[in-house]
Amino acid sequence: MSVQAAVRDTFEKKPVHFEVFEGKDGKWYWRAKRSSDIVADGGEGYSTVSNARKGIRRFIKSVAEQYYHGGGVDLFTLKKGK
Repeated sequence: MSVQAAVRDTFEKKPVHFEVFEGKDGKWYWRAKRSSDIVADGGEGYSTVSNARKGIRRFIKSVAEQYYHGGGVDLFTLKKGK
């Protein structure tokens, strides 16, 4: 399966939502979940919630540009965390 097909399979089948949460180290992290499965995460801690949300926006933009050509497909929702 190609990378494109894997991303489409991951994000088109069921809704994905994003969570921002505070780690034990006091930094802020994000993850994309479908049901109880984590399908993506930022992989780094951010100093503020705002910076973590910016990381989510960069991720969404990257996926849209690489796999959906910026076509305005609404694949994601942001779930309010802390």
